[in-house]
Amino acid sequence: MSYEWPSEQFEYALANMRLTDTNRRVLQAFLDAPSHTLTAHSLAEAAALPGGWSAANLRIGELSRKFASTLGPLPNADDGDPHWWRYVATGKWQDGRFYWTLRPQLKAALLGLGWQAATGVVSEWGEVPAAQAQTYAEGAVRRVYVNAYERNQAARAACLDHYGHTCQVCKTDLTQVYGEVARGYLQVHHLRPLADLQREYEVDPVRDLLPVCPNCHTMLHRRSPPYTPEELRQLMGQ
Repeated sequence: MSYEWPSEQFEYALANMRLTDTNRRVLQAFLDAPSHTLTAHSLAEAAALPGGWSAANLRIGELSRKFASTLGPLPNADDGDPHWWRYVATGKWQDGRFYWTLRPQLKAALLGLGWQAATGVVSEWGEVPAAQAQTYAEGAVRRVYVNAYERNQAARAACLDHYGHTCQVCKTDLTQVYGEVARGYLQVHHLRPLADLQREYEVDPVRDLLPVCPNCHTMLHRRSPPYTPEELRQLMGQ
């Protein structure tokens, strides 16, 4: 029985659901956890959930149900229990404890929307989890950090050719702050919400994309639908 959904569906769902502060803390706790794995007890602690492990079970179920309208109904397991947490994580028993592990597709969707993982350094081109960087010879797992609907890097290049290499929200030139190490680090933000996109969507690099620094990109996605660049500038007092 398969419970797999592509990251595009998760990203679409996240962009179109109303996430509460508690929902965000739960998702962030998974992103920050070693190997993105938590028990109910550790989730309650990491997400500051009053009520301990029982509250964690309730909250992960609440969050999972929000994915149902986009990802579709969840088939019953063999025991007749739909196990709502399957939308968010895989799970297994080990040493008398039940462990949830964030779905890789959901993790990719969160990073694609500008979330940051405390377990490693997330850049536009890759993620280096701290534990892997210290332990495994393979190093980083290459992961494209742009909207999944942008399938052609030529669109990114055309966007930067038009707007330049300065953040179009805060007007910061990262190379003026960090030097050459920051060249090319600007991220590309989609001005059109994912709800407006279709699978055959063709990106207009000038009308649909905007180069922004990582901080502004994260803040643009602090709500759903995202803030507009103009709204974010107002929040910054510009």
